[in-house]
Amino acid sequence: MKKNSFILLAISMLVLTQIMCSSSAASSIEFSSTLTIITFVDTNKNGIQDAGEEALPNVPVAISAIRGLANSTSSTDKTRENGQTTNTTNYTVNETSHCPIVTVKVTPPTGMVSTSGSNETEIRDWDCTAPAPATQDRTVSFGFAPAEMPTATSTVAPTSTPDPAANAAVTFVTGNTTDLVDCAGTEFSFTVADPEGVKQVYIEFAVAGFDTDFSNISATLDLTNTGGDTWSGTFTDTVSTQGQVTYWRVVVVDNNGIQTVYYEDGKFSFYAADKSCK
Repeated sequence: MKKNSFILLAISMLVLTQIMCSSSAASSIEFSSTLTIITFVDTNKNGIQDAGEEALPNVPVAISAIRGLANSTSSTDKTRENGQTTNTTNYTVNETSHCPIVTVKVTPPTGMVSTSGSNETEIRDWDCTAPAPATQDRTVSFGFAPAEMPTATSTVAPTSTPDPAANAAVTFVTGNTTDLVDCAGTEFSFTVADPEGVKQVYIEFAVAGFDTDFSNISATLDLTNTGGDTWSGTFTDTVSTQGQVTYWRVVVVDNNGIQTVYYEDGKFSFYAADKSCK
């Protein structure tokens, strides 16, 4: 009889343990969160909104949240006149599953860059352990500053020259190269002189961000001799700047095939404010 009692007691305890474990696994945490996104003009570029730094409205904001396995949401918005927008969400998550992972991504206005280190941030610091706070609000800020126009490097060394004295002498005459929105119709003119005679003069355009990298040429413009040492051309092609600084350089090829690559400090790069130059 004692043996049967022990067996019954063991079975009862096992069943109770399973019920408790099942109940624990099924328990959930509920909380509400108001997420505030702030965008501002970061005058001193320190990534912090200091006193006197103005709000930056109409900045596109994308919010996505992962709540446990295969449970995600997303929304888009824009910051208001005060440079802010809010998003309130009610979360219900199992203690045993992942806490929410909320991603906030902003799109910098044209001609501006982030000073906060990134255009995207993740929020993971939620309390998902019972008893969790019923309200867990968060705030994220993004600073932006105007993209700086870089100072062009001085004349580049020729790609091939057995005699430096034979390099072409190039002088910038005409060109609109600052804050260019519509590239079509832009006129370029140079005076070019070379002891070996000039065979060809052309301009290479490269979208290169803030680095004068010509590994990817977006377009070229052949210049024609318009009398004496004058070489001119009108740019009509389309260059997509993707909101970046676009660089150009002049390549002179003399009759011996020697190339002189040239650009002039301060008259070298342009920025298309509308992200496209056409």
